[in-house]
Amino acid sequence: MKTREIVECLNSIESISSVGKIDTSIKPNRSVSSLFKFEMVFKDKKESFYIGFKDNFPLDKPIIFLETYNQFGFIPHIDPDGYVCYAHDEGLVLDFKNPKGIIEDSIELATSTLMDGISGKNTDDFFNEFDNYLLSNKYTKRGLSSFVEISEDVKMIGVFELKGKTLLCESMSKLKRYNLKGLLDYNNETINKLTPFIFAHIDTPIKPHEFDKKWYRNEIIDIINSSLSIKNQSKLNQLMLRSNTTNILLHFQAPNLSSCLVGFKIKIKGLRKSSEAVAIDAYYISRIDSSYVSLRGGGFENVNNKKVLLIGCGSVGGFVAHKLVKSGVVNITLVDDDKFSLDNINRHVLGLNSIDKIKTEALKTFLENSATKTKITAINSKVEKAIEDKKIKVKDYDLIISATGNPTINLWLNDLIVNTCNTPLITTWVEPYGIGGHSILINNQKKDGCYRCLMDQKTNHNTAAFYAANQSFIKSLTSCSSVFTPYGVLDAEQSAIGCVKLALSYLLGKENDNPIISWKGDSEAFINNNYNLSKRYNLSNEELYKVRYSYKNKRCETCAKL
Repeated sequence: MKTREIVECLNSIESISSVGKIDTSIKPNRSVSSLFKFEMVFKDKKESFYIGFKDNFPLDKPIIFLETYNQFGFIPHIDPDGYVCYAHDEGLVLDFKNPKGIIEDSIELATSTLMDGISGKNTDDFFNEFDNYLLSNKYTKRGLSSFVEISEDVKMIGVFELKGKTLLCESMSKLKRYNLKGLLDYNNETINKLTPFIFAHIDTPIKPHEFDKKWYRNEIIDIINSSLSIKNQSKLNQLMLRSNTTNILLHFQAPNLSSCLVGFKIKIKGLRKSSEAVAIDAYYISRIDSSYVSLRGGGFENVNNKKVLLIGCGSVGGFVAHKLVKSGVVNITLVDDDKFSLDNINRHVLGLNSIDKIKTEALKTFLENSATKTKITAINSKVEKAIEDKKIKVKDYDLIISATGNPTINLWLNDLIVNTCNTPLITTWVEPYGIGGHSILINNQKKDGCYRCLMDQKTNHNTAAFYAANQSFIKSLTSCSSVFTPYGVLDAEQSAIGCVKLALSYLLGKENDNPIISWKGDSEAFINNNYNLSKRYNLSNEELYKVRYSYKNKRCETCAKL
C-alpha cells in the first residue's frame, strides 16, 4: 500500500490527531518501511504514539510503539523499543480489503493491552513470559544450553564446554546419551568441565526485571528462602560449600503452567542476606532437554520412558518409527532383516544416502538425527529368529508394533503374544492401491479380540479388508524377485498415522480395549484395474469407527479363552 494512501487512512481516523511521517531509524528493529507519529487521548491525557507499516501492509498488521517502554510504567507486552505486542501473527486473519479498519482495530487492541497492564489485569503475563523479559534485559548473560531434566530435587548440575558451546547436564555420562553428533557435530572431541550449578525447584514465580535494571543478591536469596523447605535450603547450602560454587539454577512454574528456568551467580556462598546491595549475574537458559523439546513440538512427555518393539522397517514401519520418535516415544527396538534398496525410495522415509544399507541400521541413524535424545536398538534379523536367539524378549516391552505387511507373520505374532505375555500388540497394514489401511490393537489388559478374529476360517480372507476375497494384487516390473503390492507414500504414511495415534492412545492410558482402526482411501485406481471392493468399503469413516470393536469372534481359537 502506498504511503499516501496510508496517510489518508490515518487522517480519517477520528480518535487520533497530529499525524506526521518520521524517519524509520527512530524504531529500527521492526523492518517497517514507513513510520508515523500521532497523538491520542489516553486516560484523559494526550499521549504520543508511533505506528509503523511494512511493505506488504495490509497483508501484515501495523506495528504500534510507545515513545519509551516505561511510558506508562513497566507493564506486560511492551518490548524494550516500546513495541506493543497487542496480537500474535499466528492464526491472525486481517480484512485486507479494509486497511482503515485494520488500523483502527490495531490501535484499539494496543490501547486495550496498555489498559490491562496499567490496571494490573494481565500481571500474570510477566511470569508467563518470563523467558522473553529475561532475554530482553540488557544485563542478562547468554550462551547456556540446558539438558537438565526438571525435578523436585535439589541437585548438582555439571557445566561442560564443547566446541564453543556451554552445556548444562546432570553428568557427563547423561550428556553423552543425547545426540551430540547431530546437535553439535560431536566426534569425540574433548569435553571440558566448568564451574557447576546447583538446581532447585521453587514454588514462587519470579517477576522479571525492567530491561535496564540489574538483579541483586538479596532479592534472589529472599525468593529461595521463602520457596524452599528448610531441608532443601540446607541441602543447597551444603552443596554450595562442598562444590565451591555460587551458581544457582532455579526452576518455577508460571501461572499458565509454562516451565521457566533461570540461572544466577549469587557471588557469595550461603543463603544469608548480604549487608549491602550486591549486583549479580542472571543467565538466560536455552532449554534443549528432551521433555521440553517434545512438549514444545507437540509430543508427549509421559511416553519417553516407554519401550516399543517395532517389527518391520519398510514403508509403513519407517513412518511409524519416525512419528513415534517425534511424538516422544524415543526408546525403540527395530527388527528387520532386509536392506534398503532403490526400489523403496519413493514410498519410504529414508533417502538416497541409505541405499544398500541394512534397513534397521539406516533407520536407526535417521531416527537418532530426528530428536535430541533417543535410544534406538537395531536388530538385523527376522523376528522369529530374533526371538529364538533371545535377542529380544516380547515381555520386556510396553508395546509391540508389527508393520511387516505379512499376514502369516502377523498371525504367528498374534498367537505368540496372546499365549505367552501381557504385552499389547498393534498390527498395521495398508491395502493395495491405497483403498485404505488398518491398525488393530490386541492383548490390551488381556481382553478378547485379536488379529485372528479377522480371518475367515474357510478362506483365510481378512474380513476387515476393503477388497473382496479371491483376488491377487502382487505386481512385478521386472521379475519374480521384485514383486510388490501397489500403493503410494501417502497411503503408507496415512496407515502409519493411524497406527501411531492408536499406540499413543494405549500408552497414555486412553484406550482400554482392543479396537481395529480403519481409514478409507480413494478407490478409482483400484476399480480401473478391474478389482472388486468388499461390502465393508461402503461403510463411512464414522461407521467404521463405531464398529471398531465389533470384529471380535467369540469362537476365535486364539483369544476366545481370554
